[in-house]
Amino acid sequence: MLQMSVNLFSKARTTRFFSSKFVYNGALLSVGVAIVAVFTFARSLILARGISLEDFGVVTALLTSMSLVQMATAIAGEKQILQDEDGGSEEFLAAVHTLAVIRGFFCSGLMFLAAGPVSNFFGLPDILWAFQMVALGPAIAGFTHYDYSAMQRESNHKAAVIVATAPDVLVTILTIPTVVIWPDYRAIFLACLGWPILKCVISHITSRRTYRLNMDPLLLIKLFKFSWPLMMSGLLLFLIFHGDRAIIGHYFSMSELGYFSLILTAFLLPSQLLHRVCDSLILSPLSRSFQQGDGFQSQQSIIWNSLFSLSAAYAWFSILIGPWLFIFLFGEKYESGLSLLPWIVLMVSVRIIRIATSLLALATGQPYCEFYANLMRTLALPLAVAGLMMDYPIECVPIAGIAGEALAFFVGLVLLKLPRHSAGQSPANPVIIALWFGSMAFITFEVVIGISSPYTVATLAAGLLAAMCFLSIKQHSKFTTEQGLSNNV
Repeated sequence: MLQMSVNLFSKARTTRFFSSKFVYNGALLSVGVAIVAVFTFARSLILARGISLEDFGVVTALLTSMSLVQMATAIAGEKQILQDEDGGSEEFLAAVHTLAVIRGFFCSGLMFLAAGPVSNFFGLPDILWAFQMVALGPAIAGFTHYDYSAMQRESNHKAAVIVATAPDVLVTILTIPTVVIWPDYRAIFLACLGWPILKCVISHITSRRTYRLNMDPLLLIKLFKFSWPLMMSGLLLFLIFHGDRAIIGHYFSMSELGYFSLILTAFLLPSQLLHRVCDSLILSPLSRSFQQGDGFQSQQSIIWNSLFSLSAAYAWFSILIGPWLFIFLFGEKYESGLSLLPWIVLMVSVRIIRIATSLLALATGQPYCEFYANLMRTLALPLAVAGLMMDYPIECVPIAGIAGEALAFFVGLVLLKLPRHSAGQSPANPVIIALWFGSMAFITFEVVIGISSPYTVATLAAGLLAAMCFLSIKQHSKFTTEQGLSNNV
């Protein structure tokens, strides 16, 4: 009788895993991500059409210099608030603010000092002042109020969505008159300086608690111990996201840097936004499930199956629709970049799978796994440089990136120390994994050989995606009826 009651209780909690609250929060975050995606894409579109290809290359160089220091000193305050069991306390929040301010001023100072060498590296010493100007951005962003992240611990995502979307919406709208006034690289100053100002102001307006700083050395040391692997990982992320741009900017002209950067930005955006949604919606409840030993394995399986399916869907959509959509939106002057599109799509498809290892590493308190994975990913950079030195075409850069992403995924997976899955089974459906590998192999074959008709490719894509979705739904149904998932969202 007691066992029957436990089973009924487990099933009752299971049916509430995707409760109305979970669905509402998921829809809210998805709408926020969609808004950010639309306006970020629109801003790139306005800049791409409003300035020359060479000026867009200069814009890329300016953004690269800013991203270098920001990623290298990222304290991951939002993730720490979500992951730590004391993350919602006043003292913890104030300590995150203190670390953010220190990081902001350190970033700005380092960027200002690095402006000269960076401008010379890109062959742009005449606009040293522009590189120095964008150095103000991190100092402004350092005063952001992180109460919106603390609210997410209570499944209240409204403030987080507002803080994430409002600056992008306003900056994009203001970009139109800015491009009219400054139809060159100077238009990017609005994004570099206006965006952090708006985010800082809006974060304070939406907060419930008073902005405070906390100089408690023990708490700051605790935060730093968690964040230092992520800070080092941030430096590696710069090399991953912007190292390719830096290499092309050094070995090729600003025009080639312009179209490479645009196509990489456009097709990398979905994975970045998906990662952001997963962090906001899943990280905190997944961490609680691991700490309480309640439903962690089942949630892990759903994450793996979902990401394999989404990765395949992204790849097929980008291959079938991406070239036409890219030229339609950005214009024929960027058509030279289409030769890079399939390789970039394959690289991003692997990166989407890596979201799972990143989430699991953070949820289980193993941030060093992400650091070592990103360290392996950077090995693609010397491989790309070696290819260019041997006079291989520009395509060797994203091809090296594919190898780097695959190696990073393998290392991150091997280093993760997780509870053994029941009955020694794989956390992801083996058939879904096989279908994903089949999709990637066919796309690679099609890029190299190119003998199939578009109708054949579209039919194969539809069949594979339908099968993956069916298997994902079927396995989720099995989990919800047999294993049970905790209602901690």
